Amino acid sequence: MLGGDGLVSRVAALTGRTDTVVATCDASPFMVEQAWARGIPAVRQRAESLLFRDASVGGVLLAYGSHHVPVAQRGTVAQEAFRVLQPGGVFVLHDFLTDSPVDVWFRKVVDVYAATGHDHPHFARDEAAGYLRSAGFEEVGTRLMDDSFVVTGATKEAAQEELGRYMADMYGLAKLDVPGRGRRRVDGDDAEGGTRGLRTQAGGAGLTRGPRLPTLSSRRRRRTAARGRGVGRRPASPGRG
Repeated sequence: MLGGDGLVSRVAALTGRTDTVVATCDASPFMVEQAWARGIPAVRQRAESLLFRDASVGGVLLAYGSHHVPVAQRGTVAQEAFRVLQPGGVFVLHDFLTDSPVDVWFRKVVDVYAATGHDHPHFARDEAAGYLRSAGFEEVGTRLMDDSFVVTGATKEAAQEELGRYMADMYGLAKLDVPGRGRRRVDGDDAEGGTRGLRTQAGGAGLTRGPRLPTLSSRRRRRTAARGRGVGRRPASPGRG
């Protein structure tokens, strides 16, 4: 769910996980097209209405785009994850905490300066865990994660300028005047770069550490994880235990 351009499949291949079958799914036609362009099969579907059969998968991961799911439908997402998981399967739900530095970035910068805005509320600390338990998951746990990257430059100021240009391009901050926009040189980052905990480093001089983020997980006995991350495990025995 919200599998983007096939990153998880690529990581599995790079790490030699030939025994792992990853089904890439996303609600965005652009992301699905990008996955296919990379040779990775992908399905366009919404997390609130999965195309998979009951008890057909061993794990479900919903990450980073989770806040795009309307609040009123987030419980349905957990129920759908529970439905498609095999007994003992794990559901990981990952996003950013309300009022965290990343949440503030989206509300006060991206929503204000991006051409399309970004009016999507993130998750309260206990919100994800509540959805998982209501759906029938057991062993639900929440974990904060520090997901940093490093930006380098000849000086601290140069590194900060490169980070600013990168994030302006990444989030389409069309209403923001950014000198030199379009020049990008960022090391140690990936597609989600600036949305996470940040750590800026210039020539080994000083670090600026970003936020620690929450995670949830649960097993079916399902587990839920949120970024916090919630993880939930589905009960090993049939039913919603």
